[in-house]
Amino acid sequence: RVRRQRQMCIRDRSEIEQKMSDGKIPFLRVHQSYLVNYYLIRSRTKIEITLVNGKKLPISEERQKYFNQQYSHLLGGEINV
Repeated sequence: RVRRQRQMCIRDRSEIEQKMSDGKIPFLRVHQSYLVNYYLIRSRTKIEITLVNGKKLPISEERQKYFNQQYSHLLGGEINV
C-alpha cells in the first residue's frame, strides 16, 4: 500500500496568473474574484460575461478596458461594446 503525502502549494495570485497565461488555454481576469477560461465565455456585454453554463459574471469597472483588449485580441480583431 502506497501512502501519498498531500502537498500544499501557496503562491502569489499574479504568479499563478502568469503561469496560466503562458499555457495553451487562455484565462482572463474579469474581476478580482474571477479568473475565467476564455473558451467557456459564450457572450459578453460591457459589464458582464455569460459562460456556456449560463452563469453571468460581472466585469469590474477597473478591468473593463483591459478585459476588452485581451478578449478582442483572442478573437483576432477589434471589437467594441
